Amino acid sequence: DPSDLAAVGTPPDLTKLPTAPAALLASIDRQAPLLSWDARAAVADAEVAAAAAERRPDWSLGVSYGRRSRTPEGMPRSDLLMVEFAIGLPVSARTRQDRGIAARRAGRDAVEAERADARLAQQEFVRRTLAEWDGLARQIARGEAQALPLARDRVQVALAAYAGGAELEPWLQARRDELELQAGHARHLEQLGRAWAALAYLLPAEGNAP
Repeated sequence: DPSDLAAVGTPPDLTKLPTAPAALLASIDRQAPLLSWDARAAVADAEVAAAAAERRPDWSLGVSYGRRSRTPEGMPRSDLLMVEFAIGLPVSARTRQDRGIAARRAGRDAVEAERADARLAQQEFVRRTLAEWDGLARQIARGEAQALPLARDRVQVALAAYAGGAELEPWLQARRDELELQAGHARHLEQLGRAWAALAYLLPAEGNAP
């Protein structure tokens, strides 16, 4: 039964953002769509560091000890201690490694370029959505203050005239106009809610969103 349904909590005021527009524009890098780029940049930096580390030659140190058997004549032999030091010197390693470092740095630069593009896109999204939200809020306020009350007054005047013996058509037309205004007002409220939600939850980690 619809009469048993009740709203939980207080609905937010869609004409007020939990974060000021200026603060939203100043926090582009901390907004959800940009958060993954720090991790991507860190991975690219690690790959550059790994490629640079490959330029250093590998070396190793080994120690082994062996107990030797006696000679055929039965004389004891000295035990054997061996120390082995090795260093890798591959042919043309520097050329290959320089190419590897250059490739990793190019990948790091590509990440930065893509990040800059993503930042510009997010900044444009915030600006556009702020403009849409502000325009809708103003339009809704004007409708509630002027257009809707005027339409209701016209309906009441036409209804009173009909009760006094006038034609029914003026009332029907006034009523149709009022319903069209109410439907348009409802659409604007929906659009305002979508724009508000897109802006209000950009910084969920800050605890500023409802």
